[in-house]
Amino acid sequence: MLLRQLSAVAAASVAMLSSAVVATVPAPFQPGDAPRPDLQSWSPGDVRCGDVVLPANAVRRPYTALRWDTSAAPPRTYRFRLDAHGAPFSIDGPAGTYEPSVSDITPSLAATRFTVSGPLNGCEVTYTSKTTSFGDAPIGDLISYSITPQNGPLPDAGWARIKPVGGDCDREPRAQWLRAVSPDYIHLGGEPGARDWSLVSYDLDAKGRPTSVHTAESTRNLALDRAALKAMADSRQTEGPRRGCLNPFVRIATRLPAPAEVNLDTLRPAGSTCPKQLSWKTKPALVYPDNWRRRAIEGWAVIAFDVAPWGAVGNARVLAAEPSSEFGMAATQIISGAKMPASQSGYAGCIERVEYKMGPGTPEPSSPPRTAT
Repeated sequence: MLLRQLSAVAAASVAMLSSAVVATVPAPFQPGDAPRPDLQSWSPGDVRCGDVVLPANAVRRPYTALRWDTSAAPPRTYRFRLDAHGAPFSIDGPAGTYEPSVSDITPSLAATRFTVSGPLNGCEVTYTSKTTSFGDAPIGDLISYSITPQNGPLPDAGWARIKPVGGDCDREPRAQWLRAVSPDYIHLGGEPGARDWSLVSYDLDAKGRPTSVHTAESTRNLALDRAALKAMADSRQTEGPRRGCLNPFVRIATRLPAPAEVNLDTLRPAGSTCPKQLSWKTKPALVYPDNWRRRAIEGWAVIAFDVAPWGAVGNARVLAAEPSSEFGMAATQIISGAKMPASQSGYAGCIERVEYKMGPGTPEPSSPPRTAT
């Protein structure tokens, strides 16, 4: 089963009413009562693989997120192994302690490459949380969140910090693009699993020509920085003159290929009564997890399950998943929502492989595919 770059959004709500419940009228809402979030970041500590210690600054930093809860978020420990090339595999995080802002921790770890002399097992790293007000947060973190929002749009307090002091680029009527030039993103270099951006600052003269073009902040992809400056200088807008304009140029992440797959026959449960070639009455609803799609990280999972005589899938469990158990959890939901044709006695020990692959247009890596050695 091949899962390409698809996304789905589903929402459901259930309301239960009881005659025993007495409704009360809430106090009038006051604008000042609305909770205000802070910017939350997760910082890794040193990585320990037995007696081997790898420095914390070698770990790719997760994206920042918003946090409304004023209580301190507990530390989170992740366990994994490293192959001979320093690539993390079999990443497994804490169970039952979901935090809305942690969705990028595992993908960012999977996108990290460590310098090692050989494979390492029994590795672990602990992340600690820090919340910062928008008045104190680094400008680069605010810009990064505005480009890659995790759990809601950047609040006005964050935008106020980003906008140049004295700028009037957002006054009405807004400047319109007459000619918007983009860099040749596909042919710009980039690290697999990393989204790069370059925020360009500029003014507009009376004819809508960008002047004083320079890089305000970036992820330090120098090729992108140069291409962004040229693209901005070659663009044209209306409604000049203006001062303090900003425009982001974003290069999507380079595809990080999935590791080599395992032979399904080696994982097939003993005593399986399920045919090797499966047919579906209701096909699995294919969904690529957004947090892994953002970093263009591919993966796979092998799921075992049983089938009732009426075709319902049950007892779904993960047999193997790489580079993280999160692909296994996502694949379990995919398989559990499917249905097979009715049969006389059902089946036990069925297995299915779900592959997560990015679609066309994703920048390709220059290095060979990874192997799970």
